[in-house]
Amino acid sequence: MIAATRPARAGIAAACGLVVAVSTCHVACADDALYRAWKNGPPNDPTFFPISVWWQNPALTGKSGKYATIAAAAVGMHINIILGIGGWPERYGRDDGELEAVKANRLYAIGGIEVPPNDTTSPRSIPSILALAHSLNANSNLIGYNAGDEPSCKPDTIGHVPAIIDGLRRQDSSRPIMFNQTTWMITPQWLGECKDEALSAVRTISIGSFDFYPLTGPWFPQVLHYPKGDFATTPNDSLWTQGMATAALIHDGRPSQPMWVFIEAGGDNLGFSSGNNVFAGGVVAGSTTVTNVSGWSIFTSTWLGLTLSGSGIPRGAKITRIIDATHAVLSAPASATSMSELISVTGGAGSGTDCVVRTNLCVVNGNEYRPRAWEVNAEVWMSLINGANGIEYFCHDSSSDFFCMGDIGGGAVAADTQANLTSINSTVRRFASVLNASSKGICSMQHLNEITGESSTTTWCRDGELEISTSDAAVPGMAMVKRSGGLTYLFVQSDRRSSSGAVFTCTVRGLAGQSARVVYDSNERYDARHVAQRRTFILDKDNKFSDTLGQFHDDYQVKIYQIGAAAVSKAATSPLRIRRGGA
Repeated sequence: MIAATRPARAGIAAACGLVVAVSTCHVACADDALYRAWKNGPPNDPTFFPISVWWQNPALTGKSGKYATIAAAAVGMHINIILGIGGWPERYGRDDGELEAVKANRLYAIGGIEVPPNDTTSPRSIPSILALAHSLNANSNLIGYNAGDEPSCKPDTIGHVPAIIDGLRRQDSSRPIMFNQTTWMITPQWLGECKDEALSAVRTISIGSFDFYPLTGPWFPQVLHYPKGDFATTPNDSLWTQGMATAALIHDGRPSQPMWVFIEAGGDNLGFSSGNNVFAGGVVAGSTTVTNVSGWSIFTSTWLGLTLSGSGIPRGAKITRIIDATHAVLSAPASATSMSELISVTGGAGSGTDCVVRTNLCVVNGNEYRPRAWEVNAEVWMSLINGANGIEYFCHDSSSDFFCMGDIGGGAVAADTQANLTSINSTVRRFASVLNASSKGICSMQHLNEITGESSTTTWCRDGELEISTSDAAVPGMAMVKRSGGLTYLFVQSDRRSSSGAVFTCTVRGLAGQSARVVYDSNERYDARHVAQRRTFILDKDNKFSDTLGQFHDDYQVKIYQIGAAAVSKAATSPLRIRRGGA
């Protein structure tokens, strides 16, 4: 997660073989068999798709908006798994009502934040958890254990993961064991001597996962080389890295390994967005002019009123005027400093950050303070299209640990976040049986070099029965093909910001003359003026059709097409049944 001392945060039709060079081009195995290795694991029901939330007490009251409890909110939000419960169980074989709330609301639980691997007597041990489940007749609600989170990339830390997993598996092999990872797989140049241990760790874990947070993350801009924002109103264009990270996780995992990934739910991720609020600069002694020498950020009007601190800078000195991109005026002169001083920026959201609420921007690195609603939706679908077969939400915000569950402590923004997740999850569960079907092709125009960590794009990609190309090299895309109920489903998403978007030409082999109807368009919720719902295309003799995505600043737009002779029938386009709760 963000840090070891904070709540750790912890997809895809898994690949049948390794991906070439960590592109996402691969054909997946049958997904409905992913959990058959565990008698008491997640359901293999094709209508069940894992949607989990991290570190939420299901029995807690007063923290979930219009719902009585966190468990009730999860059901209402179409979440079906409570992933990790802090300090749980509180006593050997007994808890404070958490598992009972899970059972009563027909949810599932993957127990504990960190289950001790060789302990059989403590409250958080596997025997204790099993005794609790047995006493409540809730064995079917307990579908796994969580062994830990974000092991550091050192042989003496991440190197212990396989032994931890083995110790837990010896106590109960009927349930999967989770151990969330950082996204070291997209920064392989940082691994050093730890790469073999990291690969072994992720391949040993029952269900692989990572947390990354590309929108609010302040640590990666110079490393991942994404287009930076203007440090005034427009944040960095970094969302696409989530898809690349998902593809890399699958590449580094074992064949047919289930993969779930964490999603930014809508909060600041427990202050993560302002976690790197320091830039390099300096002030000449006796001067009020500060110089920004970071080589990344620039001064804009958004910096006005923020407080700077560092050696030689007077306490409480604020930026009062912007001279140009690299020079600003302070409210008081400096006594002495160098031109490479590390200068901290505060005075933003919550007074102690560099994040400005009115522009939703953190000025030092250009990342977002909180992800916007449409971006959360795009991040979910980007993960699924790149192969994730489960999603995990990190709810925590500086204002509330229950932010995405609608806690009134987070204000109207938390309520809006809850409503947005409810809509997103409803759509995901609507297409659950399709997402759980075998993939006939997955490909992305975004690629990662697994040795150097450098990313690159192409104007087309191909895998299995699928090929897709873009009319604009600056707007790559990604796609996935599934087959369910005698129909073919094509998922397509644009993968950069653009005012005009791009025309994507899609080829699905063997479907010449078939109808392709839009059965989902993200614009329906986020830009209803430009929605293309129910629009129909005919695949030509070469199995192709073209459509525009990302136009009108509808960045990272998602469309799902239903292809087949029945694609134009009323029955074929009616919403799939949504199953509430976990059962």
